[in-house]
Amino acid sequence: MFWRGEHTFAELHALGGTAGLYPPVKKTYFVDKLGGGSDSQTGLGSWRNAKATYQAGVTAATCADNRYKDVDLIIAPAEYDEQVVVSGVAQGQYSGSTWYGWRMGRLRIIAMGEKVILKNSGASLDSNDTLRICRMKVELHGGTFRNYTNTAGSAPGVVGTARTGAFAGVRWERTPYSDTVGDVIGGAMYGCRVEGRDSALIGIDIDQASYVEIVGCKITGWVHGIHIAQGPFGYPTDNVVKDCYFKSNSSADIALGGGYNTLIDNCLFADDGISTYIVSGATAAYAGRGGTPSDAFVTHCSFNAASINSQLHTGIKYVGSMCQDY
Repeated sequence: MFWRGEHTFAELHALGGTAGLYPPVKKTYFVDKLGGGSDSQTGLGSWRNAKATYQAGVTAATCADNRYKDVDLIIAPAEYDEQVVVSGVAQGQYSGSTWYGWRMGRLRIIAMGEKVILKNSGASLDSNDTLRICRMKVELHGGTFRNYTNTAGSAPGVVGTARTGAFAGVRWERTPYSDTVGDVIGGAMYGCRVEGRDSALIGIDIDQASYVEIVGCKITGWVHGIHIAQGPFGYPTDNVVKDCYFKSNSSADIALGGGYNTLIDNCLFADDGISTYIVSGATAAYAGRGGTPSDAFVTHCSFNAASINSQLHTGIKYVGSMCQDY
């Protein structure tokens, strides 16, 4: 009854014969760069219809006809050198004064192992995030995400509605940049590798987004491994980083700006004691995104250090964590 009760009769009619007591059966799309996929195909239903590019698969999966449907997007092993945006615009996440966010179906992007690599390496590709998510209810299951460089000479921040610098491997964005209309309230990453190269700045950026879970991920090789902070359009709240592994992030593993109720649980910070693990109030260099977190909790984490008392911990509470210097 919950499914039926959450939708209007007009919305249920749009689902056709799949309307009922439960959500309609999910649809499945496929991307296969090396196995004969083509962006001229639908991507729907089987590998023989697979798309060739990551973005084409995302675009097909988030078409207007799928607004209320749960969708799986299966990505075959390959290196996809692209910048990808997951937008809710085609599905009417915003349509005039109407907001469909909570009623929209879930999108799961499922990688067939760590050898599904989405990277952002070319000279023409260093001007944005590798994967930018501007839609609610998106889940990433596995795969590797890389960003190779931050645009030389760009000040991190925003000019008008255009992002300048501070690009990320994966950005969860609740910000109306250009025509993508970012509105992330609810999302997740499970079992992903997030790898920085060269001057890559941010691994995962929870950019004013809320209710995002980062679980079981490996975050290595960035300036900041994870960045969670506010911006001109709001404050992040109730985000979770759990069971993650951090190493070789040059400035900080996790940087927290303004925001509320962040939980960091059971993570391993593997660098030795000279590293900065979790830093608060030190993100002012990201234009308009500095500030101090409120009620950030670090629970049952392990730090490769004799002590972390000297680090910047304003607004962060530690419960049951362990320090041991190897």
